Amino acid sequence: MNKGILLAENIKEYVSAIEVFSQVLSLNSYVMDAYHYRGFSYFYDNQFEKAKEDFSILLSQNPNNWKLLFYRSLCFKELKLKNYYMEDFIKAGELNPNLPSWIEENKRN
Repeated sequence: MNKGILLAENIKEYVSAIEVFSQVLSLNSYVMDAYHYRGFSYFYDNQFEKAKEDFSILLSQNPNNWKLLFYRSLCFKELKLKNYYMEDFIKAGELNPNLPSWIEENKRN
């Protein structure tokens, strides 16, 4: 798991990180952190359908996670699923009223 985090966060080797997290999940499908990191690795590798699936698994456990809702909304947007995009984006904004400033701050990073 640590190897995958290093690959994803420090080296930006998303495909290799996805392989590590997928291997972890093949051994234990209840490791939610593996879905988290794999979902974001898929997202940053422009694999939006797969990212959406991992984010949906996580949201089934924690439906009020505004950050997951926001990123899943971006997946829906990339997949041209406007209704779902708006639904998640609005809910993320309701859960985090500071979402517009968070988006602006993270554009620069």
